[in-house]
Amino acid sequence: MTGWLGSALGVAILATAVSPAVAGPRPTDIFFRYHAAINAAQLCEGWRLEPKGYADPEWSRIAADRHRMDRVIAQKTPGELSSTQRLGLMLSAKDISSRVIAESGCDAPRVQGWLSVFHSDLETVLAR
Repeated sequence: MTGWLGSALGVAILATAVSPAVAGPRPTDIFFRYHAAINAAQLCEGWRLEPKGYADPEWSRIAADRHRMDRVIAQKTPGELSSTQRLGLMLSAKDISSRVIAESGCDAPRVQGWLSVFHSDLETVLAR
């Protein structure tokens, strides 16, 4: 789901997922930021964080890395997000971060912010 429909779904999920009474960053914003960070690391720094299919010789390492990153994201995201919310946020984060990188490049401040999140919170749990 890319393009305007994916972006619209992401905006709708972000807008309705959490009560405005929650103080601090909303869980949806945190979850989105981590998945944008993962995508930015793949596109800007060449990290292999998505397998090319089950026949990919790196599949088990990538799956283990994703599991470790998912645990970090779950610990850092307060509250519960439904599987529908998580999927919509992951797709929106990938779509929006890909678009920002294509339009502004990897040196853009927003992209550098995502990469900083990746390096500080997620890279440390990857098997290297």
